[in-house]
Formats: sequence, C-alpha cells, structure tokens
Amino acid sequence: MALTKVQAEGVNLADTFAFSGTVSGAGDNTPSFYGILASDQTLNNGAWTKLLIATESWDTDSAFASNKFTVPSGKGGKYVIGFSIATNATMDSGERHIGKLYINGSATTISVANDWSGATNQDLFINHTTLLNLSEDDYIELYAFQNDGGTANIMAVHTSFWAFKLGAV
Repeated sequence: MALTKVQAEGVNLADTFAFSGTVSGAGDNTPSFYGILASDQTLNNGAWTKLLIATESWDTDSAFASNKFTVPSGKGGKYVIGFSIATNATMDSGERHIGKLYINGSATTISVANDWSGATNQDLFINHTTLLNLSEDDYIELYAFQNDGGTANIMAVHTSFWAFKLGAV
C-alpha cells in the first residue's frame, strides 16, 4: 500500500503501512541483555565488590557470561548501559553506597547514594544510566562499594544490570 494519506500534523501512526524495499536507519537495538542478582550478596566495608549478576531475563547475542557483558564481534558502537542496586544497611549521615561500571577491568562511570537520615536498616537505591562508545571485545562489569563501617546487604530482588546497542545514531 502506498502512502497516500498524510495529515496536516504528520503521519497517523494508527494506520497500517506496508513497505516494499529497504527501511534504513531503524536499527534493532541488539545486542541487548538484562540480568539480575541471583541471590542477595554481602558488601563488605571499604572494598569494591563485583556483583554476581547470574540470572538473565534475556541475552539476545549470548554476550553476557561470567557476570560480565562482552561486545560481540562486529557489534561495536554506542551502547546505553544501566544498573540499579538496592542495599540495606545500618548507616550514619554521610556514609555512602556507590555503584560503578568497569570497562575492560578499569573503573568508569559512577553513581552514588548517600544516607543523610542516620536511620538504621536503611534501604538505599542506586540507579544509573549512561551512554558509552564500545568496541568489539570490550567487556563491562558492575561493582559496588560502601563505607558504613559494617557489612551491607545487596538485595537481589531490586538489583539489575542491562545494556543495549543503539540502532542508528
């Protein structure tokens, strides 16, 4: 069906269109993955800890393994990468819980959650999204840190790590 009807304000997206030929610039946003913590994990005071993201909801290119995402062959480009980390700990004002992405073993973007209330058994949620230009075979891992003086609990039910490649930029 040829495009015969264009409204003054634009194309009516409720209409059905049949295309012949090639539609370019649309991209499919793969590879992509979404993983969650397999079970609660202990986060020791003062040490960066790799999070054990072992349960995958999806992994389009089988690129997520051993708690890291590796850019598949021929799939370099711009990626949207994000994480959510949920912790529970007894904290005082000014103590921090931090999430950080590592690329090829080196620290990169960071996201911080502070507890200013000093309440005990405080749940903290760290959410972070970034855009990175990645090359074939680059790998990304998720780490967390806390300095509340004891141990913190990373809650599996609210902790996730995900990424997808931008189709056409």
